[in-house]
Amino acid sequence: EEQRIAIGQSIVNVGLMSSEEVDDLAGNSFEQRNSGDKATVFVRLYYPNPLNLTVTTDKAASTVDGLKFFSPENYEISSADMLLNREGFEYYADIAVQAENPGEQYNVDIGTITQYEDMRNPIRVTNRFKATGGKNSDSDEQLLQRVEDGRIEQSLNVKRGAIARTRRLFPSVKALQMI
Repeated sequence: EEQRIAIGQSIVNVGLMSSEEVDDLAGNSFEQRNSGDKATVFVRLYYPNPLNLTVTTDKAASTVDGLKFFSPENYEISSADMLLNREGFEYYADIAVQAENPGEQYNVDIGTITQYEDMRNPIRVTNRFKATGGKNSDSDEQLLQRVEDGRIEQSLNVKRGAIARTRRLFPSVKALQMI
């Protein structure tokens, strides 16, 4: 038991640890795994005539590849409101949806969402904009890199500290070669 605890307290033994054990080890340095973010996008449903439409949170919009998006809240549009939403000879409703899971694979391109479950037979379904905001969760290696960066001095007066602080404040910056 003591040996197992000793292995779990060293970053050297990361190859022997599960993701939960890596999370526990990172917690000793007050670091947490970024769990990722869900992509969001508007889905447009086209109809030949205006109608009353109710969208519930359990109905999925989906891509050809099977990625699913759900409305985060129930949504209703009346036929009178849809009458104002017209594109050519078609009427439409725009529904805000969120990816089923976090991940970059949900940042789908324009026109990729083509189906919406149980929506009273729309003429067509599409997303007119690219889905954005989807981010993957941290891998064990990324989490441990943050732990290692956090162990150094994070003063802006020294190069190592400036790099560590900048990475923490601006996580989208991949490499800091400018310093």
